[in-house]
Amino acid sequence: MNFCHEFEQINRMIFPDADFPCVREKLQAVFDEIILSDCTCKENLLKSAFFLLRKINNLDFPEKPCKYKCNLTQLAENLVFCCDAVLCESEKRLIFLADSDDIFTLADPKLITRAILNAVSNSVKHSHGDYVGICLERIGDRAVFSFESSGDFPIDNYFHSLNGRGGLNFISKTAKFYNGCMLMNSDGEKTSFLFSIPIVNADDFPEYRTPDIDELLFDRLGVIYEALY
Repeated sequence: MNFCHEFEQINRMIFPDADFPCVREKLQAVFDEIILSDCTCKENLLKSAFFLLRKINNLDFPEKPCKYKCNLTQLAENLVFCCDAVLCESEKRLIFLADSDDIFTLADPKLITRAILNAVSNSVKHSHGDYVGICLERIGDRAVFSFESSGDFPIDNYFHSLNGRGGLNFISKTAKFYNGCMLMNSDGEKTSFLFSIPIVNADDFPEYRTPDIDELLFDRLGVIYEALY
């Protein structure tokens, strides 16, 4: 398989309102070929494939997201722990803090998962230091996710990202969908970023089973590696 040609073809298929199931099927075939191949550049090929998968997922925002009772604390803790385990090889570490009581809300777990991982990915990418601080806390009737790292994120880049098709745009759409908000501040030395969603009583809805750490780490084509590869 000519991987470069396949990547170019798939990239041309990715645009708003594209046939995303068809694009994912084509990309999955490429993933399968990469995994089975014995080429020496497998890591770079996987990186390119994951880039396309992130692009697809950030554009494919569902019209009617599903509704589950989500344990935001457990979900965020497991995602951050797994990201930290993967990133430790690159000498980037994540520090996670949360309220002592678990925070629950009514949401689509896939949207919240992608929003958290996009925020982690952006914070790590633009951090100039060794640590990224991540916090989940209850402020009034809202669950607030905050990310703090050293380094500058120019405001022009911020607005460009919001109007683009990447992670910040997806986080913004997720926050707005749930009547939350997204804020960022950068002073040249430190960047602070947060997004919030309302806390909603979801006792009448089925509870989402948060993937455990083993599931997240051992799925090499799963959300952790898609976010960080």
